[in-house]
Amino acid sequence: MTGIFEDDFGTWIAAIAPIYNSQDKVVGVAQVSRTVTERYDKIREQAWSEIRHAFITLLVCIIPATWMARRLLKPIRQLGGDPGRHHGTLVRGRRAEESERGG
Repeated sequence: MTGIFEDDFGTWIAAIAPIYNSQDKVVGVAQVSRTVTERYDKIREQAWSEIRHAFITLLVCIIPATWMARRLLKPIRQLGGDPGRHHGTLVRGRRAEESERGG
């Protein structure tokens, strides 16, 4: 049987096993405990480091992507072709409503 527990001195992992005699009768118990506080602290520190790196990477990607998207849309906006402003189907370069009216 193994388990992890905490006390005033840190975090520990413990293993307990029965000791059998030649007649397969339990005659004792062996227990070993080892501190894992330092290991847990390193794992927590590494996890936070990974989270910080992921956040920084996300920022490094979002800022240039936003800048590029704005640069790509600038010529379209200058032509008056803001894609969110017009609705309808284009027919040979004209909007469907204009072609139906004969314009």
